Amino acid sequence: MKGGRYCRGCGYDLAGIAAAPSACCPECARQFDPADPSTFDRLPRRSRRRRLLVRLVIAAVILTLVAALFPRGYAVGRLVINPTGGPAAEYVRIQPAAPAWLRRLVTVRYPGWTRRTNPPPGAAPGFKLSINESEFTFKGIRGRGGGTATGGTADLAVTTVNGLLVSPENADAIFATVLPQAAAGSGWSISLGTVPAKSAGP
Repeated sequence: MKGGRYCRGCGYDLAGIAAAPSACCPECARQFDPADPSTFDRLPRRSRRRRLLVRLVIAAVILTLVAALFPRGYAVGRLVINPTGGPAAEYVRIQPAAPAWLRRLVTVRYPGWTRRTNPPPGAAPGFKLSINESEFTFKGIRGRGGGTATGGTADLAVTTVNGLLVSPENADAIFATVLPQAAAGSGWSISLGTVPAKSAGP
């Protein structure tokens, strides 16, 4: 690393002092070895303080941004689909919520993630959609409530949740109609319906 040569004891500029195995600082008599950079500083104290201050400011800005943008809550959705004859599957999605101040400024939705798992033993035939809300507090994670909707296998092929047919292909789309609002602690609902029957031809 390029730089000058400054006393580690008092910060005196050691430039121009004849090299010697036991050279000393003329200000404080601290010994240093010109061939050993560990015995003196490359930068004057003022420059080192300025560099340290810049790093502290950058770190403070990053920590402030992380704290300001950190999710304030999240929702977990579980959709179990267990048709007659199987196979049964459970889809779990975790949806964090952006802070309220950020949502007031811009339309933003933090990305969530979905995974497919095996449903718990003894899962009832049909489907079950459950939503659980939670929020982060200074004392930890606090539950805010939730809701559940269920349906039997007889109606599984035509049942809709919030206008979407209950099927593995629609799992993420169904979650998208509920979880962002639930994560934010705003109003949300689960509405069941059926696919309209096709009218008979002439």
